[in-house]
Amino acid sequence: MKRLLPRLVVLVTPVVCATCSFATMTTIAIDGTAAGAVLAWEGGEPQASVVSGSPASDGSVPKQPGGVTYAPLVVKCQFPPSQEIVKWLGDLCTNSTSQRKILLTDYDDAGNPAGATEFQGARLARVVFPKLDAAAASAGPMTLVFAVVGSAAATPMPAGTSARGTAGGGFRFMVDGLDGTGALRMGEFSISQGTIVTDPSNSRITSATNGPLNVSNLVATISGAKSQTWQAWATDFLVSGHNDDASEKGGSLEFLDATMKSTVLTLGFQHLGIVRFGRASDPAGAMQGELYVEKVSVMTGGGTSQTQTAATDFVPVDPNQLRSGTGMLSDGSKTTDVVPVDASQLGTGTGMLSDGSATSNPTTDTVNGARAILSDSVATSTATAPRAGTLADA
Repeated sequence: MKRLLPRLVVLVTPVVCATCSFATMTTIAIDGTAAGAVLAWEGGEPQASVVSGSPASDGSVPKQPGGVTYAPLVVKCQFPPSQEIVKWLGDLCTNSTSQRKILLTDYDDAGNPAGATEFQGARLARVVFPKLDAAAASAGPMTLVFAVVGSAAATPMPAGTSARGTAGGGFRFMVDGLDGTGALRMGEFSISQGTIVTDPSNSRITSATNGPLNVSNLVATISGAKSQTWQAWATDFLVSGHNDDASEKGGSLEFLDATMKSTVLTLGFQHLGIVRFGRASDPAGAMQGELYVEKVSVMTGGGTSQTQTAATDFVPVDPNQLRSGTGMLSDGSKTTDVVPVDASQLGTGTGMLSDGSATSNPTTDTVNGARAILSDSVATSTATAPRAGTLADA
């Protein structure tokens, strides 16, 4: 007869995480305004370091929590972001330290609010843009990191006040004077304010301190058949050593909607420099360039890039400062392909911009009133009247 061994029954009590969402849908509101759907979020909870005391007589080390802080709030949202998030991104790019209130509301399967958490004194510390592929129908999520000073349970946002957005599709990456029609892919990149500290053991972000603005390098994969102008610039910038401020370029990255026809968000880049250009591992025959960028500006909807704006944005300067091939916009960005003009042409209502295809033979139509002439000889009849003094030495 077999002997029956006693069965060990273990009762497991589930642990509920106060800062983890298991809801069907989560939405975000900023200062009371609905700001879109959230795919996932974590953090924002109080945390403390461990303070160790002197060893006890039995050899054990007494411990207690140190000063309490709040973990950064990490939010993954659909792309493109809502207008409220875009506005905050614009503040980040100007190195603003504005603080706002964030409300995350969870909804159940029936669409009813299941709970909400409010985060006080939130400061946008980092934005991570997704990888882009010209052959893909949509972009991945956008990651936002917020430094917060407090969190607490709150009244949920009513159902139906924050709908999911429409995922974006393709992109256009343009750099002044370079062939932008061959951009195939863009690597993930980020814009950060201050220092973001990550625990290497679990990749969890533990702190976000204030500080200078930092833009990570841009990595673009270019079709080999469209790479000649990129290669020429890399050779001139790196090998020939023509890499001063006047040799840096401006550019833009346009995010398109799923139809590939409308621009939903544009980032303008100032002071672009190339640090690497060589063969890409994939796709076959493609080239890959890596660029640094010093400044970023944000535009929404179908706004044009900084190299295509009307002449109203130039800094008033002394005409004697004019020099062939250089120019400056009022936000400090340079246009390196501005057409040289005679100083006598300058005056109230005059201006000239470069779209990257500079020519020494612009149209003879003068710019006056509400007109501006681009360097590719295309008149912009709807431009607003520019200010006096339109080109500046870089």
